[in-house]
Amino acid sequence: MRMISLIESGDITRELSDSHYGRKIRSYFDAYGLGHDFCRFYRGSGESSGIILIFNSSAVFDGDFSDDDISSFLGFSSPENVEMPSSLRVKSTDYHGAPRVLFEFVCPADHIAEKLDENAPLDAHYKLIKSGFPETDYEMWLVDTSHRIRHGVSRIFMFMENTSATMQFSYGDYAFFSNIVTSPEARGQGLARRMLYSICRRFSEDGKRCCLFALPHRTSFYREIGFKEIDNDIIYYKNGE
Repeated sequence: MRMISLIESGDITRELSDSHYGRKIRSYFDAYGLGHDFCRFYRGSGESSGIILIFNSSAVFDGDFSDDDISSFLGFSSPENVEMPSSLRVKSTDYHGAPRVLFEFVCPADHIAEKLDENAPLDAHYKLIKSGFPETDYEMWLVDTSHRIRHGVSRIFMFMENTSATMQFSYGDYAFFSNIVTSPEARGQGLARRMLYSICRRFSEDGKRCCLFALPHRTSFYREIGFKEIDNDIIYYKNGE
């Protein structure tokens, strides 16, 4: 008997934990709901409990899942990357892991928030994002980002026309950011630092903590600008990706 089954109806939000993973899954549920082939939600039972999201080729686990159920699920769903709490592990030899650090934004007391542009064309953001994350597919990024913005889940900020940051979601006192990037010709000028400090100052006025994940090659930058390490996990990639 399969211990993980597709959710086809109902509201899953009460089953999600108050964690990064639960909030991330909720953001996709709020944006898309149920009934899409590209955005599916699964529920664990028996030895496993919790919710799993499959969005295109990515998976997010929230809850407590047995090693066998994780391996079985990844075997039939075959996502390209997998996120899960540090208490869980992917033991399949088809995947390799990369450590990540979750940072909380910290703004110097004397920093005065600078103007952030929330109305820049999405194509301008994509040009910046593509320069830092060349694997980003335009059509997939545009459809998802514009949809999430229309549904009030995400927001995207530009600073000085050369630096971009995406708020993927915000629930309670937690706002999560990704795709922090500066154009190649403007790097080394401190623009990303100023943008992130300004975002921190702006969101803290609403009682929100801003956070982001960093892979090893970026952790030194966030430590240097004073961000606080609050958690860590492992993101798993399918071999060859």
